[in-house]
Amino acid sequence: MRTVWKPLLVVAGLLLLLTYLLLQSQSPDLVWRARMYEALHAFELHDAELNRDALLVRAGLLTHYDSLSWAIDGLYGALETLQAWGGAVAGEAAARIDPRLAELATAVQQKETLLEYFKTDNALFQNSLMYFMHTGHTLSSQTAARDGAVAAALGTLSHAMLQFVQLPQRAVSDQIEAILSQLPPVLQSEQDFHTLAVHGRLIVDVLPEVDATLRQLLAAPTTTYARALRDASVQYYHWVEVRAKVFRLLLYVMAVVLLAYLVYQFARLRTNARALIQVNADLRREIAERTQLEHKTLQQELQLIQANKMTALGTLVAGVAHEINNPNQLVLMNARVLAESWTDAMRILEAYHQEHQDFLLGGLLYTEMRETIPALIRDMHDGAQRIERIIDNLKDFARPRGHAGYATLHLNDAVRRALALLHYVINKSTTRFHVDLAEHLPPLWGNSQQIEQVVVNLVVNALEALPERDGSVTVATRHNQAEFSLELEVRDAGIGIPPEHLARLCDPFFTTKQEQGGTGLGLAITYTLVRNHGGRMAFTSTPGQGTCVLVTFPCVSESPQSLPEGVPTAGAPVTASLFLDTSLS
Repeated sequence: MRTVWKPLLVVAGLLLLLTYLLLQSQSPDLVWRARMYEALHAFELHDAELNRDALLVRAGLLTHYDSLSWAIDGLYGALETLQAWGGAVAGEAAARIDPRLAELATAVQQKETLLEYFKTDNALFQNSLMYFMHTGHTLSSQTAARDGAVAAALGTLSHAMLQFVQLPQRAVSDQIEAILSQLPPVLQSEQDFHTLAVHGRLIVDVLPEVDATLRQLLAAPTTTYARALRDASVQYYHWVEVRAKVFRLLLYVMAVVLLAYLVYQFARLRTNARALIQVNADLRREIAERTQLEHKTLQQELQLIQANKMTALGTLVAGVAHEINNPNQLVLMNARVLAESWTDAMRILEAYHQEHQDFLLGGLLYTEMRETIPALIRDMHDGAQRIERIIDNLKDFARPRGHAGYATLHLNDAVRRALALLHYVINKSTTRFHVDLAEHLPPLWGNSQQIEQVVVNLVVNALEALPERDGSVTVATRHNQAEFSLELEVRDAGIGIPPEHLARLCDPFFTTKQEQGGTGLGLAITYTLVRNHGGRMAFTSTPGQGTCVLVTFPCVSESPQSLPEGVPTAGAPVTASLFLDTSLS
């Protein structure tokens, strides 16, 4: 127990130390730093705007003080943001930044006070200047006709006043005072001239104070304190970043130590576990051998069960073939008798037709029945012969024997004959039946009837898979030159086959249509027929979209000596196959 707890305590201690170093290695908050710099930039911008607008007001280019109020409000807004940022820091940062914030706040208050003085004095100066200039111009116009000397003195006074406004010097103010003193006593007693003199002397007294206040306003240390605050914050962030780098270096060192300790413990664990791994391997080997034996036993049991099923099926097939053969021979004999009888009756019926024109026979006109009845007799005879061939195949299944009838044949011919047999079923099941037969296909070696049965079985299965009559079924043939083979494809747009059933479709007795009477033999028989011809059969299906069956036969030349290995030749024994309708599967 002590051996287990000691490594755990060491790892826990190292993890705690790593956590502490990680917390200490964090860089300063970049968001707060960006906001502080933005606030400082906004502060300096508003300060510059205030100074600019004050100069414009002094020059008379701004007639109102709204921009000055906006600028001072912007200064206070930026100052509040800086104070909020300063309140969020503590410790070393507060010691560096709080004094600079206090100095900056005091400088803003002082600048606001100077601005109010400047606005008051400048308003008095601007009002007096406007009155002086307006009244001086009026009086000069009024006295120009009666007293040219007075008009000239007023013009000199206006020029001196303009010069003083542009550059308020002592010499110019003395000149203005001298001109005002030299005005005639009579004019000085008049009200307009008296008021003009009062405003002139007021301008001379107030303008130096306005300029002095403006110089103090422009010289306010707000920009200097803002730059000092910026420098203090930069120094603080630099110190924090250097400290974070040191802790990150320590964090890396401790991580390496922890990794080395974990590697050491892993090596020990791996060394101690090798013996256990060897024991587990031996145990798994024994389990695998036992599982293999159990699987082999199960396979043998399944093969025995399947052999018993096939034996029982062979016995059943032999009995069914015997019972069907007797009535089928009767049908064949009756079909021949009916054909001969119809031939004899045709002469009599033709004579009657020539004499009495057309007449009804079995509810239909004779001219129509004359063509229909022979066709019905032939179909009945062909069906009986087909049943006879099925019985022969049943007998072959129950008692395998040498099988003749293999020859070269054309796949397209077998497909056409099979589709002709299914003409009625196709028209009943779908309105979209397509046939795509490739031209100039090479021949294949096999039994034509069995190839036809393969086509019949696959097409019937495809038709039964259609949920509606508008579903499509396509039968196609093609030549695969790369594999020297012929391909038969039957594709339907039916309900599809679940993936778990695909691997068992050709197993005997496996059926998905048990409720419809399926026996599970149709595709098993089809697979056997294909395999007897050296071919193979593959299924692809998507549930709800349809199924595609691809049958591949080896193509050969006219000589049986060119057949691939495994393809039976004429007279060679083959595995007998059932020749049944796939509606049972």
